[in-house]
Amino acid sequence: MKFAHTIAIATFLAGCVAQVAWARTWRVELNGSGDFRDIQPAVEAASSGDTIRIGPGRFQQLHQIVAPAWTEETIVAVTKDNLTFIGAGAEQTILGMTSYYAPEGRFPKVICSVDSHVGAISGLTIENMKTGIYWWQGTLDVHDCVFRHFGAGIVCWIDGGSIRDCQFEISNDGKALTPELTNTLIVDSCSFLGYGQGFTSGASAHNINFSNCEFRDNRTAMVYDRWSTGTIENTTIVNSIFAGLMVTYNSQVNMVGVRINGGQYGLFVSGGSVVTGENVILEGTTGESLYTSSESHVTINNSHILPASGLGVGSHGYFGAPVLLDLSGNYWGTTSTDLIDSMITDGVDDPLVHCTVQYLPIANGPVPTESTSWGDLKALFR
Repeated sequence: MKFAHTIAIATFLAGCVAQVAWARTWRVELNGSGDFRDIQPAVEAASSGDTIRIGPGRFQQLHQIVAPAWTEETIVAVTKDNLTFIGAGAEQTILGMTSYYAPEGRFPKVICSVDSHVGAISGLTIENMKTGIYWWQGTLDVHDCVFRHFGAGIVCWIDGGSIRDCQFEISNDGKALTPELTNTLIVDSCSFLGYGQGFTSGASAHNINFSNCEFRDNRTAMVYDRWSTGTIENTTIVNSIFAGLMVTYNSQVNMVGVRINGGQYGLFVSGGSVVTGENVILEGTTGESLYTSSESHVTINNSHILPASGLGVGSHGYFGAPVLLDLSGNYWGTTSTDLIDSMITDGVDDPLVHCTVQYLPIANGPVPTESTSWGDLKALFR
């Protein structure tokens, strides 16, 4: 019996070794020095666990990807599970056309998966197509990539993944990152630059967690929408045109070490959403640093609320049970309660608004804005 058990273990280990041994690296080189000149034949030749290394140059050969409800053009149709795509570096390996390609009524993509695959992508520039990466289910990790001139940079419906050290250059009405019905996506050390929208969740995108990111000159930088959840840590949002962060329709967001500078609204919370923050800076806004409405709950402490003009806090459309917004322990640029009262609209100003801003006690001066531990922040919800 012991001998049979030993044989079974040996057979299992041999199978594992065989799987590792069979993993292969395919090389795609435009000059013909690799296994293929185009990426798609490498995908078709690959097996699960293989790596496809893509050399320098521009890859723009179009292929078809067939989904149950549509057929579309794509440069890479990911038809195999567990593939890793590695470029020679974002400034060397470019996937996309030389100019923006989005024929009327069509949605061409650079990299597309429609079959619940595991995938990893790194070291590429993805540009000049309607959609950069389209990933339906499975998991996705994207590292060290640059996205330029797109309608949508990354659109995904995934069960886990990460986006790290990527840059999104947003133009026109583009949306850099749109996770739909996604569960757990880590976005770390990424920049979202230019007019357009940085991040917009679809419905029920849960645990979309940002850290060490920069959003600059966006129309609206970040939107958690329709029952979505997430955390934002050590992130800067500068010069948004409309709003820095919007949390809408029963979404929930925790913030630590977030700075929002500029925009008509810094933080916009509506539709029964919940936002909690520590060490947050809301400054330089021209409308309302904090806009709240429709039974939303906000708790922000140990933070700065410093509008350039307009209001520090505006409460609108609270018609249900009374709501108390906890904004105690913050710095308002003054210790005068009369001045702070003039920066706030709530139920004190209009009894029809069933919301009161609790801002006492006030910080006597600027408060430390270094990060608080996630354990301390989560304790606020217990």
